[in-house]
Order: sequence, then structure tokens, then C-alpha cells
Amino acid sequence: MRLPGLPPYPEGLGLLLENHFENKSLASIQPECGHRFRPVSRSRLYEDKYAGVGARNVEILECAGSEGHYRIKTRREVPADVPALLKKFLNPWNTLVQSEQWEGKAGGPYHCKVNVEISGVPVSIETEMELRTQGDGCVNDVRLEVKCGIPLVGGKLANFVGGDAEKAVQAEYEFIRNHLAKA
Repeated sequence: MRLPGLPPYPEGLGLLLENHFENKSLASIQPECGHRFRPVSRSRLYEDKYAGVGARNVEILECAGSEGHYRIKTRREVPADVPALLKKFLNPWNTLVQSEQWEGKAGGPYHCKVNVEISGVPVSIETEMELRTQGDGCVNDVRLEVKCGIPLVGGKLANFVGGDAEKAVQAEYEFIRNHLAKA
């Protein structure tokens, strides 16, 4: 069930600069930020979210937190429709290890730094998010950056991985909106 009146997550905001892919986007979700943050800080939601967006073999490697701080580290396999040019670097299923460090206080804003490693793939993926109250809902500012140091095909690899990451963020966003609509 989708929440009425909310715009879809913006698409196509990526920018390719040599061997560098960057995405800056803005997404609106409801209800207020405090309600959004509590479910995110539960490891079961992560397992459900990743399985719900097509990942397999989801594992929670670390899940800890204290007042205002939360960290979670996960491993999962994700599918990729890899173009022929990049099959040397990527497989139809790739293992990701993702670390998230959340900080914030009741009512927000909440800040998150995310680092994603793709096993055997020479890219670095870093994301920063800020989740804050806006009106009756909440806004999640997302900055995604993918870098690759390989000459010639590095830009194509960074762009492909960045595009897949954008799709994954969109799918996770939709999962969370639907989850909150049921809560």
C-alpha cells in the first residue's frame, strides 16, 4: 500500500565524471522522522527489506546502538544484469557488505554514513543520508558516490554500479514507505 499524495523518489539524478558516479537526491516519506528512525534501527527490518527487494543470503553481521547512535553491518547477495563489457568485473549475483553508522536525537535530524563493498569489484561506494522532519512528514537527503580507479572501463563500471545502486535505493525507499503504511 502506498501512502497517498507523496511524490515518487527522484530518478536519473546521476552524474558521471570520468571514473566517478555521483547521485544527489531528495525523497519524502511519512510519518514523522521519529517513527521512521525506530523501525530502521531493528535488524529484522533490514533482513525483510533486503529480501523484499530481491537479495538473497542476507546476514546481519553487526547490530548495536546506544542513545543517539546506531550501527549495522550486513552481507547479502544481489542480482545484476551485467553488460558484456563488465562481465570481467561483475557476476549475475554479487556479494555486498554494507556498513551504516547512524547518529541523531529524538525527532531528528538523523545522519547516516554508509560504506558498501562489493566482493571482488574494484569500486568504492560511499553514501551519506540526512533524515529530517519537514511539515507533516520527513525528508531523506541522499548523496551516493561511486568511484573506480581502473583506466578506460572504470567510468563505465562506476556508472553501472551507481545506476544499480540508484535502483536499489529506490526499491528500498518503496519497501520502507509500504512498511510504514502498514504500521
